[in-house]
Amino acid sequence: MIRLLTLLVLLLSGCGGSEVTNNNHGYGDYYDVRGDSGLALRYSPTFDQNDPLARVSRYETEFNEVMACTGITAPPPMVIVMPNGSLQPYDGYYYPDPDLIVVEPGTLIMTFKHEVVHYLLDRSTGDLDPHHNSYLFFKCSSHGVT
Repeated sequence: MIRLLTLLVLLLSGCGGSEVTNNNHGYGDYYDVRGDSGLALRYSPTFDQNDPLARVSRYETEFNEVMACTGITAPPPMVIVMPNGSLQPYDGYYYPDPDLIVVEPGTLIMTFKHEVVHYLLDRSTGDLDPHHNSYLFFKCSSHGVT
């Protein structure tokens, strides 16, 4: 009986396990500004608050344009702008669960719109289309595959 109780206590307490935390794909959850739509933007240290590319309204406008083009609506994901060269080999990524778009400033708006298409496809179909088969990449972002 004591062995059974010991076994139950060990199983219920998770002995030997560790709590898994996502930490937003290793980028953390902090942001510099949140827009009216709920879009959270981290632009530092890439930009300072006075840079035009640090304005959350710019990203909200682009996000809304891509939603209108695709006909897919979803709440905005968190967006992080990283320094150039830090996201090799590409200049942007979309990560699901939790939803996160990470981009570099080199081709910022084009890449952001491209990653928004991945995000919207994932939210609407469960397939983020990593092979870029959807015509929406060409129709709704300023370029096709990045």
